Amino acid sequence: MNDINEASLSRIWQFVEEDKYHFGIVSAFRIGLSDKKNKELHSELKKNVRSLGYGYIEMKGGYKGKTELSLFLGDVDKKDIIKFGVDNEQETVIYKNETEFVYIGTNKDIGIGKVVKRFKFKSGKDNIVLAKKLVKEYYSQLLKGSHREKKFAFTIQERDGDSFFKVVMRSHGDPLGDRKWYTIYEEGEIK
Repeated sequence: MNDINEASLSRIWQFVEEDKYHFGIVSAFRIGLSDKKNKELHSELKKNVRSLGYGYIEMKGGYKGKTELSLFLGDVDKKDIIKFGVDNEQETVIYKNETEFVYIGTNKDIGIGKVVKRFKFKSGKDNIVLAKKLVKEYYSQLLKGSHREKKFAFTIQERDGDSFFKVVMRSHGDPLGDRKWYTIYEEGEIK
């Protein structure tokens, strides 16, 4: 069984940064279902993940005021993370291997297997954002371990013509060093 033994932000960063690590993130939560039903679906997802021999870290994510439970799967195959997304009626899953770190469509509207967004990786400290302003509406957080409840976000690559998550980013200097933090605004929010 592929086991993940440590639930910490440094472990997540290691999975993002190092080529030898592959991972995926998937949820079973669906908009419009009761909290009780979504938790049942989440429990079923955990059983299905374990039945295929994968380990996981439980996470919680936020998106525009809604929260959901999700699983971070270490060393998951791309075809399996896509199948988990399709089987759980998700729009997308997150997947990373040595060549890509992406949102992948898992429904017919978006396109099953279609890359809809790319994240930065192999970018050192720029891979994961911890700034409070940035993780207000879009974030993930660990449910266990030394960094539980600390919100973070993966850094999205900027590209012209990207139609899935249109965002405008403005940089802010960091008084503690040479890092750059970004404030993410919804399309149309900036005048």
